[in-house]
Amino acid sequence: MRKYLLISILFSIIPMTNSAFSEDNTDNTYTIPTYECIGIYHKADSPTPWHVKYRQTGTQEWREGLDLVFDPRDNEHRGSLVGLSSDTEYEIQLFTDSDQVTFKAKTKSDQFPIGKITYLDNGVLSETVTIRESGSPDGYHLIAPPDDGKTIVNVINAEEYNVVIDANYVIVRGLDLRNAARHGIYIPSERHDIVIEDCRITFWGRIGGPASFGNEGYLDSAVYAQRGAGNLTIQRNLMENPRGASNDWDTGHPDGPQAISLVNSSGGNVIRYNEIRSTEDHGFNDAIGGASNFSFEGSPNRDSDIYGNIITNVWDDAIESEGANMNVRIWGNYIENTFQHIAIACTSKGPLYIFRNVFGKSRHTHSNPLGGSMIKTGERGEYRGGRRFVFHNTALQPNGAFHVFSGHVNPNTVTRNNIFDCPRPSDIFAGNRSTKRF
Repeated sequence: MRKYLLISILFSIIPMTNSAFSEDNTDNTYTIPTYECIGIYHKADSPTPWHVKYRQTGTQEWREGLDLVFDPRDNEHRGSLVGLSSDTEYEIQLFTDSDQVTFKAKTKSDQFPIGKITYLDNGVLSETVTIRESGSPDGYHLIAPPDDGKTIVNVINAEEYNVVIDANYVIVRGLDLRNAARHGIYIPSERHDIVIEDCRITFWGRIGGPASFGNEGYLDSAVYAQRGAGNLTIQRNLMENPRGASNDWDTGHPDGPQAISLVNSSGGNVIRYNEIRSTEDHGFNDAIGGASNFSFEGSPNRDSDIYGNIITNVWDDAIESEGANMNVRIWGNYIENTFQHIAIACTSKGPLYIFRNVFGKSRHTHSNPLGGSMIKTGERGEYRGGRRFVFHNTALQPNGAFHVFSGHVNPNTVTRNNIFDCPRPSDIFAGNRSTKRF
């Protein structure tokens, strides 16, 4: 059995210096919940840190949260509570030495009310399923196979998509989707409150080898959401074996299919408990990603969670969370056989939280076992300044790696324990473990 040395690293925080702004902090507090987290937004008249404590309504014991982070561009303090229970009310208190705000917020329920149900035919369908009838917050429109039946949508490369969701408050559940010429599930611009769960999506995208070899297929995705789509829940799906393939780094930047692509999302997305896998010859460009990386939007943009996923066979970023990253939380994922595990270049707004992920083997090319980075960081032009918290992740790199943190790095770095560089003085990196001293 191979033995590894586990190294614990703790970084201190160097506080940001910002100008004071005048705001009435009693009328400028709001929250945006997901199922297990609550994002907090609070206007205040200075960058003085606001501390956080919270408790479930009806209980006695308060718990501490991380301090909110001040963004002088928006005159706003922001932060997240994590590890909460769904459909549960919490009492939250923000306070400084001289001020206090107390309010309540409730996490979202993941038990969706069902209105209309559309049962698809049992057996194999050979044409795109297009959903144009919306549900409502009080009754989602459910599309599913018949009870005790199975629906396979196999368009045999003759249709661009298996399913088009051109509606809101929709649940697509339990479908087997095969052989889409472009995307397995396509969500047009501005659509929202959509749940995709318990589906299998396979062999989508344009055929051929890597796009860098002259083939098409960049961003062909199992699930593709156009600009402004949001409040998407993508859970418990199997996304495997795209038809195309990404190149590795021997021939330049990887270019090819993805599992999930969000283009300048409106936020509010939860991507959880999915298995994303392929073979090395049909690997992904990114598994979860989108556009635009250097922007104040991006993928997943804001108020979003990515957790509990298993991701393998990726030639660039397993999770590309780039853009605003405003109250975005990434935790509890297992990632294996990728180049970069999590990419966060840029984080233009923040705060972003990355914690308790396990990063398996990374590799650069088919022939080069040397891995990439645990976290790819960076910023560019005006798209800079978002705080990033990285806590208690574990990286397994038996063949070594280029960096633990890398990419477009701000030259003003802080080094502790001669292990690796912190990409921004204002970021926090604590309790992360590596199997090698790089």
